[in-house]
Amino acid sequence: MLNLRKLIGFNPLEFLTGLASEKESLKSNYKITLKLHSLNKILKKKILESQDQLESLEFDSGNGVLILTGHFSIKGLFWSRLLKTDSVDYNVTLTPVKVFENQVRLQIQSFRLFSHTPKKLDPIRVFSKIFQFHRKLILETIIEEIPEILALTGIRNLITVNMNYFLSEIPDLAGEITIQKVIPEKGNVFLFVKSGTILKPLLDFFGPEYIRIEPISENQDTLLLLWRD
Repeated sequence: MLNLRKLIGFNPLEFLTGLASEKESLKSNYKITLKLHSLNKILKKKILESQDQLESLEFDSGNGVLILTGHFSIKGLFWSRLLKTDSVDYNVTLTPVKVFENQVRLQIQSFRLFSHTPKKLDPIRVFSKIFQFHRKLILETIIEEIPEILALTGIRNLITVNMNYFLSEIPDLAGEITIQKVIPEKGNVFLFVKSGTILKPLLDFFGPEYIRIEPISENQDTLLLLWRD
């Protein structure tokens, strides 16, 4: 028989919260290393082959920043005639500022243009500091080729990278990975994640040429502090 006395003081919210906490505790911590050198090979095929204006595109990283460089054709534009050049080099520095529902938000810290041919007095570099419409033109050209992955927010100069796009390609991992923090460093991007499943399908899908996966044990305090807010 049901004993109603035992139900006194029963809190459904505490019960459900307890179940959620128990489920969360079953998840493990991992560090996924994304190798930018290999990623650049994919970008060249995905973007450069379908964009005449993007003559070069390459990612690098260092000391917490992501660096995007290359050269861009401005042939036929008004400022091509004004600056007497057909292409310019660009250098964009991005800093990860937030991860929300596996959407990585990158803040544009700097955006610089240079003459493709090095010059002691570079008019393009000076021009780019005064006029900034080139920033939107170049970034939108890159982003419009992969809108399912990248989005540009003009108000705060943010670029959002949708990591769920890649995870959705692997049914076994859908909804099983939570990205906690992103740290670019020395030619790589480190993704600190929490997952309730083994990440071998992720490695099988991309291959060791592109990513490396390392479990993080709870006693590795130094690494854990890197991704815990």
